[in-house]
Amino acid sequence: MNKFVVLTLSLALTILSGTSFASGGGTGGGFSSPSQSAPVIDPVEKYQEGVAALKIGENKKAEKAFKKVLRVVRKHPGANYLLGVSLFEQAKYKKARKPLEKSLKYDDSLVLARGYLAATYQRTKKTDKAEIQKKTLLELQKACGDCKDKASIETALKLANGASSASETTSLLKLDSNAGDAHYLAAVGKINSGDYDSALVLLKESAQMFGPHPDILTYQGFVNRKLGNYAEALSFYTTALAIEPEHRGANEYLGEYYVETGQITLAKIQLKKLEDICEFGCEQAEELRRWISAAS
Repeated sequence: MNKFVVLTLSLALTILSGTSFASGGGTGGGFSSPSQSAPVIDPVEKYQEGVAALKIGENKKAEKAFKKVLRVVRKHPGANYLLGVSLFEQAKYKKARKPLEKSLKYDDSLVLARGYLAATYQRTKKTDKAEIQKKTLLELQKACGDCKDKASIETALKLANGASSASETTSLLKLDSNAGDAHYLAAVGKINSGDYDSALVLLKESAQMFGPHPDILTYQGFVNRKLGNYAEALSFYTTALAIEPEHRGANEYLGEYYVETGQITLAKIQLKKLEDICEFGCEQAEELRRWISAAS
């Protein structure tokens, strides 16, 4: 893998010179709206607006921000989860139920989402469903022991039993930008060393802060592809490109996905897209060209 320039995830992040990253992350182009007549919604910006509002208890503002994110990226687990939290904290329990259910459908490792969902079921008189979530949390607690999720599981159980305060839960929402940057850089290091399982965990942690960022989505696609999870990889690539159509890394990796799955014609279409994006040539186009040539 060669080097590439990482798109900064927050203004606080400074990339040290000489750091080596997996190729194809790309810097891409600017955000493009699907229609010139439609308002531009940057889902990353709106996600972070929602995070900032949620952290200071402005739950209505957070609700509006996360709904805007989900107009662009409907299946993002973090946005569904935090929308559910913002609705729950406004005592809009019936409305909170659906996004919390969706968050777990798209990522069943969101422990606190289970606690919120159990509490939501309890408050909407769906006690059978609440008990199912509590049982799952107890099983997770038993399997966890002293694992890194111990505090989150304990808090989720408190939530499920109606014994946790809002301040206690929001402190564990993992919404710290510095931690998000650190997790992202650590994930890139794990990718470079071939530790894809660890990288996937770290990317999820980073995505919890930054939301549907094209760089994170691209790497989530890359890691899933390396793990043989092709359907998941394709979903991440297409989501990244829906947000930033000219993202060089996502376009390259999608082309590599097509090569790996024997879809050479589609890979060549991706190469043409990269050639159009990179008017004077770029590493991502050359790498994909090598992949196609090797497969021919």
